[in-house]
Amino acid sequence: MRFKLIVLASVFALCALAAVGASERAVDRTSLWENSGRNVLWGFDNMYQPCVIEEPGSEYPYKMWFFGWAAADCNPGYPGCDAIFHARSKDLDHWEVYAGDGRWDATMNPKLWAPVVTPDDKPYDQWHNGDPSVVRYRGRYYMAFTATGFDLDGKRGDDPADTDGWLSCVMGATSADGIHWTKTKAPLLIWPQDLGRKEGYAEDPAYYGDYARPCLRRDGGRWRLWFDYWCGRNGVSVGYAENLGRFADSKQ
Repeated sequence: MRFKLIVLASVFALCALAAVGASERAVDRTSLWENSGRNVLWGFDNMYQPCVIEEPGSEYPYKMWFFGWAAADCNPGYPGCDAIFHARSKDLDHWEVYAGDGRWDATMNPKLWAPVVTPDDKPYDQWHNGDPSVVRYRGRYYMAFTATGFDLDGKRGDDPADTDGWLSCVMGATSADGIHWTKTKAPLLIWPQDLGRKEGYAEDPAYYGDYARPCLRRDGGRWRLWFDYWCGRNGVSVGYAENLGRFADSKQ
């Protein structure tokens, strides 16, 4: 398992955090953020969860990754269903989306858009790639993202013949240009007991899988990763993982 599980003895570890109620202080958030009222991406079928990073000094200092369906449900012509797309901007207001083969679309025509990360043929990575979180570190891009597959029986979780549900994990990928990505050979985070298992969630207090929706950071000489997962009787919770080695290093 990649990214140190803090409750296990390994080079990587997982810290399960139970949800804790807390009173909120009254904050005037209108003074902290300004809404321009302008759309920056539009015309698509169903896309969301943008991750924007800044690269000062670059011709396009703002880079965005987001996911979903561009021109039609499940992105016809590409593997799986949900896929990750890429856009760039000089000023945060005017964006152009990657359209394949070095082309970019600034006309907001999603029929031209080409995904940069699509599902694979693994039990944990066949149907959904989404929730991208990207960090630029030492001249390369690093991404953590959610991947979902059909599990060991190869049948979709909504298929009446399915025996083991969906299988979700947090995958990783690296890139030199933010467009061409190489996925890690194995998930950054996956609950091994998920393999071949029909999740019971509320009916199963011992279930701790379904890792998804990561937030990746490079800080203090280590990779840090926050994610959500099903935490037994606590339900959906926030977890934390860290990696003191290379991004794609792995140890069970």
